[in-house]
Amino acid sequence: MRKLKKKDVHLFRQVRLEALEEVPEAFAASFEEEVNQPLAFFESKLTEDTSYYGMFDHNRSLVGIISLTRSKLLKMSHKAAIGSVYVAKEARGKGVGKKLLLNIIGTARELMIEQLQLVVASKNERAK
Repeated sequence: MRKLKKKDVHLFRQVRLEALEEVPEAFAASFEEEVNQPLAFFESKLTEDTSYYGMFDHNRSLVGIISLTRSKLLKMSHKAAIGSVYVAKEARGKGVGKKLLLNIIGTARELMIEQLQLVVASKNERAK
């Protein structure tokens, strides 16, 4: 797993739109809101306050994404939220989701984040 950068924007856009279309209840944004957005919109997601990380398979295909958003408030900077977790259909059942979560927890520790909140849609039974 590694942090996604501007150079990953095409892969990120593809997986993000796939996620929004396939499991719309798991995201605050909708497929309809993002499908016609320019590439710059997705680039900005990779360079703003929320950090997106990706898991790649042996073919270098992006098969999973996860986000980490650290609080901007000084007194709350030890806290962060995990969200936007998605594993592509072809990678499900192979431990990719678990690896994403374990890796993001390790990343949070490296960033001195002490408290994590996992953001999950109430209707997402698989995530519970």
